[in-house]
Amino acid sequence: MAVFLTYSNIYSNSFLYGDDEFFILRNRYIREWRYLPKIFTTNIEAGSGSVTNFYRPIQLLHYSLIVRTFGDIPWPFHFTSVLYHAGNAILLYLLLCLLLGDSLSRQAAAVLALLWALHPIHAEDLATANGLATPSHLFWMLVSLFLFLKAELETLRPLLLRCLSFLAASLALLCKESSVIFPALLSLTHFSAIRSHRLPALPRKSIFARHAAFWTLSAGYVLLRLTLLDFGGTLNFYTQTNPFTENVSYRFYTLGTALAYGIKLLLWPAGLHPERSWPIFTSLWQPAVMVSWFAMLSLLFWGVWGWRKKPFLTAGIFWFFISYFPMSNVVAKINALFWEHWFYTPSIGLVLALGSLTRIRSWPLAIFAVPFFLGIQTFQRNFLFRNQETYSRYILRHEPRSTKHWNNLAMTLADKKLYPEAVQAYLKAIRLSDEYHQTHHNLGNAYMAVGRYDLAELEFKTALKMDPKFYPSYLALGNLYLALKNKKRAIAAFEEALRIFPELPGLRESLDGLKQ
Repeated sequence: MAVFLTYSNIYSNSFLYGDDEFFILRNRYIREWRYLPKIFTTNIEAGSGSVTNFYRPIQLLHYSLIVRTFGDIPWPFHFTSVLYHAGNAILLYLLLCLLLGDSLSRQAAAVLALLWALHPIHAEDLATANGLATPSHLFWMLVSLFLFLKAELETLRPLLLRCLSFLAASLALLCKESSVIFPALLSLTHFSAIRSHRLPALPRKSIFARHAAFWTLSAGYVLLRLTLLDFGGTLNFYTQTNPFTENVSYRFYTLGTALAYGIKLLLWPAGLHPERSWPIFTSLWQPAVMVSWFAMLSLLFWGVWGWRKKPFLTAGIFWFFISYFPMSNVVAKINALFWEHWFYTPSIGLVLALGSLTRIRSWPLAIFAVPFFLGIQTFQRNFLFRNQETYSRYILRHEPRSTKHWNNLAMTLADKKLYPEAVQAYLKAIRLSDEYHQTHHNLGNAYMAVGRYDLAELEFKTALKMDPKFYPSYLALGNLYLALKNKKRAIAAFEEALRIFPELPGLRESLDGLKQ
């Protein structure tokens, strides 16, 4: 109930540009059941005619059910994410009771679960329509972990619980790629529970045998993602080499600063904003790097030291680092350095560590004021995602050099038919960083709307020079040539769009009509 009250103001938030478009609004595969096999064999944006590294069929299945039931309206997408988030809060509470029940009261476990559930750092994925992957993958990982631990306490149906646990782990992998680290989290938690005498001791061989199926599952998933399900750069999101991708030391230096700042935001959530720019650090002797890595190594040392007397302190600290590993840029090189939602799963570890340090059996009721105030901050933050213009202006207040959001702001101005202002915003985005073909395409649309067909054609062709497979620019060129009464060039442009994305709705029929 606390989660649903905190997020009760997000259901009027509209779709945003970017992922909402490619995952939902333009995605053909979620609209017809005949595309169901493709959901499981292609990337998440394939139904929009695009290519990405993300493979998340369970997310698309949810979207397909929503679209076919409710249509293209935002609130069911938000509701589904909030439902999963509430489920995660309940599962966290149950796990805290199961693992720390000898030292932690149910009241204290509830406070800790609420602290996690109402923390404003999580609003980023819940207040936007496309954020389902993050809460859903954690939900299935926690279900799998809870069932596995319960199986260790059962005498009548342990095999059934282990099978269900394995099924839940499989669903987590199909929700989000970072679930690949789940076997490490399961092994860590299981060994900690045995050492704390919360679960019966077993021979090492028996323990490893029970974990083996999960390790095999993740290994098989990695193999598939590097072969049959590699959509172009599973381990490298960059299209060109650069100092960051070529220097592992730079990535480690930068990682330390991101981890330290993420913990700071979790402990004191001031100055939160998505799409934060982050510098690349190139030397160990930079003050931010030295301080950050000193703090991180101290935390790791504390975790190692605590293994003998406080195994769940160790488990919580290492949970934080292990679950952040897929986003660390150590193995997979991600074209981003810091996102707040990357701490969604790692923050569970910090809650577990905090719970292990608590020896008070009964907490005063006043302590519930802390999650209450976090919930108020989250509720207020949700309004910043209500539409694209509000969101882009919010980002630009913090990141005035964000090329992406000058482009997105320009699109909202164009939607309002404020074309001169939109053109200026597009040009500013290009001056800041001429790296996005979409900006040139959108600028072409603005020029076309005011009858500057010569400038529009130039911008569409520039977009295609930057990305020859960007079919929307061929569609735009086709419409431009039709406006200029040049049917031959229009047909050629439409045919090229159809060649790139054969499943474009209605285009084949329109082409047949033009050719008659």
